[in-house]
Amino acid sequence: MPKTYPGQESSFVSSGAILAVSDYFDLMPNFQKKVKEWEMDEELDTLRQADGSIYVLPGLHEEIWPDYTFEIRKDLLDEQGLDLPTTWEELQDVIAKVQERHPDMKGISDRFEGLSMLNLAAVSYGTQSGGSWGMTTMAEWDEDSDSFIFCGTSDNYKAMVTMLRGMVDAGVLDPDSFTQDEDTAVNTFTTGKSIAIGTNSQYDVTYETTMKETLGEGNFEVVKILQPAGPAGALIGGTRLENGIMISAKAADDPNFVAMMQFIDWLWYSDEGEEFAKWGVEGTTYNKDADGTRTLVDDINYNGLNPAGDKDLRVEYGFSGGVFAYGGTTELLHSMMLDKELAWQEEMAATHTQKEIDPPAPLDETQREQATLLLTPLQDYVMQETLKFITGQRDLSEWDTYVTECEAKGVSSYMEILNAARATYVENNG
Repeated sequence: MPKTYPGQESSFVSSGAILAVSDYFDLMPNFQKKVKEWEMDEELDTLRQADGSIYVLPGLHEEIWPDYTFEIRKDLLDEQGLDLPTTWEELQDVIAKVQERHPDMKGISDRFEGLSMLNLAAVSYGTQSGGSWGMTTMAEWDEDSDSFIFCGTSDNYKAMVTMLRGMVDAGVLDPDSFTQDEDTAVNTFTTGKSIAIGTNSQYDVTYETTMKETLGEGNFEVVKILQPAGPAGALIGGTRLENGIMISAKAADDPNFVAMMQFIDWLWYSDEGEEFAKWGVEGTTYNKDADGTRTLVDDINYNGLNPAGDKDLRVEYGFSGGVFAYGGTTELLHSMMLDKELAWQEEMAATHTQKEIDPPAPLDETQREQATLLLTPLQDYVMQETLKFITGQRDLSEWDTYVTECEAKGVSSYMEILNAARATYVENNG
């Protein structure tokens, strides 16, 4: 079952429905080689369940791969000699200055219901937010107390919410960002009615294509800015692990089990298999020069890589899809990027560092059941009230009341479970 994100396998462990894949790593030499050469043991440990086993085979990236950030109208900044922003404060400042000259324009009008923005902000403020985009455990690791603390009521979280509320109050962040659909946000940006919007490398291309039609080529310049830095630093969230594969426990009894694991190891973890999943068949979908440079054949396009091609590598041939093509070397990842995106990736690597990985705290079956009953309503409530605080529906003077409300919904009980799981892991693993 590919396209399984780490964490999604947890609910299937206790029933015995899925395979403890770590018991069969010996069948996967390509997987083992990359884990060893890229020193990924610490990241793999975050996937271990309470029994010490791993139940999902993750995609493996040689280096962490950032993507989501903001697209901004650089031409409007250039009018006033403004530099591209690198922090949240600078982002607010430059947009406010553009709005002084263009008062009819919205500032940030986001397309992801604000979830990507909250996730980015949370990382730079040392916390978690963004619902399914980043609010996973709802816990921050606190070095001083050597324990997890609840993120939704922490000082870091309050500072992040206060910053975003300030952007709304200043007219820089459109409060509709949290409720509007994607089409509305995209149309607002591509018709010249907003200054910035959430983006990733794929949308970067589509924005420009549409804006050439709506605004006219040469009448605009859009740039994907670096992920804004915050009080915690210029950080990239997440790990080098990607979504991966969950395998039914019944597969171990199949006479072709070993062959299946060897095939998975080749397709998802060998250099040859990963190149095949991304680029396709050499001589049919792409060509490779003597120096290893790959180019799509004349009639095939992928995300603007060969605009003259009238056949899509994904649609027509099935390669570079999200189910099979993830993970691999940085060289392979960069090989399918446009020059503009490649330059962004290189600048991110030079200016940002990966956020430290929280220590493992795997829950056993009983703990998981208890934690789920508490976590789901807590996540919903924190996100609900977060949006109220940011958009001005609730005054920040009510923060202490909000903290009390969260406590009443089981914060202490949830954190006790998480820290008990952490203590057990330390006791068992040293």
